[in-house]
Amino acid sequence: MDLIETEDLFIAAMYDYAFLDRHLLSGATHRLNFVIEFPIFSDQGHRIETIKDTFVLPDLVHTLLVTVSFLEKAMKYAIVLLDPSQTSATILNFGHNLKQISIALVNLDKDFANELHSTGLQNIFDELIKIDYTTLRYMHKPNPEFEIDTILLIQLNKVIYNYLRRLKYASCYSNKTTQRQIQEHHRNNNKIQVFGGIVESPADLISAFDFNQIEQVLTTLEVTILKLGYEQDSNGDWLLKKGLSSQESLRLFALQQKADHVFPDFTKLRFSLR
Repeated sequence: MDLIETEDLFIAAMYDYAFLDRHLLSGATHRLNFVIEFPIFSDQGHRIETIKDTFVLPDLVHTLLVTVSFLEKAMKYAIVLLDPSQTSATILNFGHNLKQISIALVNLDKDFANELHSTGLQNIFDELIKIDYTTLRYMHKPNPEFEIDTILLIQLNKVIYNYLRRLKYASCYSNKTTQRQIQEHHRNNNKIQVFGGIVESPADLISAFDFNQIEQVLTTLEVTILKLGYEQDSNGDWLLKKGLSSQESLRLFALQQKADHVFPDFTKLRFSLR
């Protein structure tokens, strides 16, 4: 596979990691259980009983599922970067067999295994590669028993992510020509197209970095007007002031729209996957 072909694997892996970054790595609270209730009524219409189906730790199970998916795609991507003779067919032949994929990767890059050992993450990695992805998704037969430490799970995802970043830079972005080819590929082959409206109100919070970017677009007077609608916190970020009139809000939104600092309205989006 050439470097351009490998981008699909990298994109797929990063969508998994983006989910984990929000729902696992950020330390978001996981529900202890999810309950579906089935009320039972008497002939007279009185509720006499409630049957409950309980599903334990649904969010953690889902993050575990995405972690297994991320590991699979990440290791496959690393393999095709390290061994250009790999083809789409040989990668597909691995299926979801994490143990087989990890053996192939370690044979190509001993540093991968060394990093797992040096960071103390080899044991949790060995637990994860026991898991069959399809079985975990459908729970149609028992998986091998495994133990997962959630703190180590977070660390493992970060280590794999940073390993991929280093590998991609060395293989793709350290060469200016390859860098341009990949960027051109992304511009011409968007996997996801989004259609819909934007939230027509000023942002509640603008990071210090984003605010600096907005300032580069606006005039001095416009920046002054924007600052009047916000107050800076101790981190240098800008928080929208309370009690602004509708006219003031519209003016702030117009300035942010001019600087292309707007957000999609998730109630009105349409997606196209290509």
